[in-house]
Amino acid sequence: MKLITTILTIIYYLIIVCVVIKVLLENRKPVYSAALIGLLIVIPFFGLIIYFFAAYKMNKSQFISKKWTTERKEIQKWKESMYQNITEKNNKGKNPFKEWNKTINMLYRFDKASPTFNNEIELITNGENLFPKIINDLKNAKHNINIEYYIFDNDIIGKQIINILLEKARNGVKIRFIIDSFGSFTLNRKLFKLLKNNGVEIYSFLPLFTPKLFRWANVRDHRKLIVIDNKIAYTGGMNVADRYINNNNPNNKVFWRDTQIRLCGDCVKSLQLQFFNIWKFVSKQQHDFTNEIFSDEYHTDNECIVQVMDAGPDSEYQSILNTFFIAITNANKEILIQTPYFTPPDELYIALQNAALSGVNVKIMIPTKSDNFLTNYSSKSYIDSLASVGVKFYLYDKGFIHSKVMIIDDSWSTIGSTNFDFRSFYANYELNTVIYNKSINHDFRKMFDDDILSCHELIPEEWKKRPLSRKFLESFCRIFAPLL
Repeated sequence: MKLITTILTIIYYLIIVCVVIKVLLENRKPVYSAALIGLLIVIPFFGLIIYFFAAYKMNKSQFISKKWTTERKEIQKWKESMYQNITEKNNKGKNPFKEWNKTINMLYRFDKASPTFNNEIELITNGENLFPKIINDLKNAKHNINIEYYIFDNDIIGKQIINILLEKARNGVKIRFIIDSFGSFTLNRKLFKLLKNNGVEIYSFLPLFTPKLFRWANVRDHRKLIVIDNKIAYTGGMNVADRYINNNNPNNKVFWRDTQIRLCGDCVKSLQLQFFNIWKFVSKQQHDFTNEIFSDEYHTDNECIVQVMDAGPDSEYQSILNTFFIAITNANKEILIQTPYFTPPDELYIALQNAALSGVNVKIMIPTKSDNFLTNYSSKSYIDSLASVGVKFYLYDKGFIHSKVMIIDDSWSTIGSTNFDFRSFYANYELNTVIYNKSINHDFRKMFDDDILSCHELIPEEWKKRPLSRKFLESFCRIFAPLL
């Protein structure tokens, strides 16, 4: 027995050595490599299991290809015309948002994210206000419905929407449905079969229970998107689940504060392109969806400029992370951030620090208590150093704030699925809209100010007096921030 134990111990440490060598040869960011090696050393055996589930580096060739969007002439022609539009406005001095040319140009040149015009946007807070609008639009769908969600629960609101989808499919509406296999685990095989038998095309993103479980477990589709009849879209931070509904919901023990937007206009085409990138990957269909995407035009006099940006572990250039960085460094007056998880990568941490030191008013709103133990403590470890240079932190007391919004100065704002953490920037597939518009910016700012009434401002002098044991726990959890 002793001999067997010795042999197993030797084998275990040989595996650890091999994994450490693999991590070093991958040349990841030093902070990420250090977190992985620390995980393997600090948590014997379980650290190895966590590594295979949460940190295994997947070959980029196995990820999503955007080749079809770069080859279709119709798509490129449309993107070029959108970009040319803003270039002409700049040349004529008619672009009121010229100060944001850096983010516009960067997103276009590196990710071909075209700036779109003639858009209308409605800001919606919380599920009790969002879901009635979604249900109404779904019921009025005439041609097609495309849905992509990280979490789509088989609960009251989930079943209500599924029943609408079944009815619309029976009436000839084309329905495509993507769910993340980890986030939407409550949608079982029986429900999948029911949907498919009634004409709904539904696919799981990187199914967990496959021979490639270890390789896929950490890569998730965290996006939230609905597109209806190529004219209306919804995106933001909210998934489909009862917990997002606060009014008279006996199952909701915590007030859930979240934000979504309803969009109409040219930007819907950009969102459709994003949907079909994932769709072609999960469905393996090789159809050309160009005609469907560009089948309708939406006319409005509102010249709201919107860019749609995405990112994933296959991205050569992390467009969301880099856009956040450029926008923060470009700020002149104010930066407002709402996020449920605040573990910023070094680039954004330094950008926020420098912004505050240069006199920009930086306000960050996070939950008083997170829904994740490690994230709750690791996020608090960033407060001391940022607060010391003037960053103001507001802790949301009313419940759990899940809103993912950043507002900069008078005319730049972004909303989407991206949290202010390592997982969103490096591991998940995410989707965000960047909005260049003073009116929408004003709406977001008012929302932020209203939410402050449900917060308490953190006082740096008092925060520093918290127990040493609490400080140690925060610092310890921060070691694993790149893995959360």
